[in-house]
Amino acid sequence: MRPVSVEMCQTVETLDHAGDISAETTSEPLTIRASSPILVAQFGGYGEPLPGTGPRSMLVVPPSELFRSWYTLATGHSDFNTFTHYIILVANRSAVDRLQLDGQALDNEDWVEFDASGRDDMVGRAVPVAAGVHVIVQMDGKPFGAYVYGHSDSNCAYSFTAGLCLGPPNNLVSRLVVATHALRRTSL
Repeated sequence: MRPVSVEMCQTVETLDHAGDISAETTSEPLTIRASSPILVAQFGGYGEPLPGTGPRSMLVVPPSELFRSWYTLATGHSDFNTFTHYIILVANRSAVDRLQLDGQALDNEDWVEFDASGRDDMVGRAVPVAAGVHVIVQMDGKPFGAYVYGHSDSNCAYSFTAGLCLGPPNNLVSRLVVATHALRRTSL
């Protein structure tokens, strides 16, 4: 494996071996850049960096190249706990004006910049929602990220990515499928 350069919180770190871990604790939104693909996991709750005062939850964060222009999602449900639910949105500032949640335009308030240096136009926002199914659409077809997070007062939490765009132009998936088919053919 070649070393991977990872930049976050305005510092650069090199990961030399597969399985190396880099950790950063922050209550502020941040942008992560890497010289090769990496796995990013976010542990949130207790007000940092996910909203709410509930317990922590782990979220695997996909790269922005896998964002979609619409999502249909459902919040978590429990017959035993009352949950507070959020949809966390990440978008280019130019896409914010035309985002709709359940057919209603989102206001332009409360969006937070991810990169204080100004190199990136990404902004984020947590939107409280009722339990149930929701549809989020960017009316111009611009991709954005959507995550679902919820917590209860009885130490339960959940978080997940609302969806991914794994079709073209994402050639990583194409190469994996081709490699898998080639492996099957050679093993027969």
